[in-house]
Amino acid sequence: MKKLIVQKAQVSGDIPPPRFGHTFTMVSEDKAVLFGGAVSISGKTIITQENLLLLMKLICLIFCL
Repeated sequence: MKKLIVQKAQVSGDIPPPRFGHTFTMVSEDKAVLFGGAVSISGKTIITQENLLLLMKLICLIFCL
């Protein structure tokens, strides 16, 4: 049996505002695309036209027991 251990990634930078009405699609093991959505800043809803490619480095250690 294999055991999967996941470690928390270290991140930096500004935290983006909460987003809603978007899609988040994995396109490979370490890449995802976020399409559109809306954010609420100071009570005002702003519809974004952003398409973001996220490059994720997954840190996983797999041990065979």
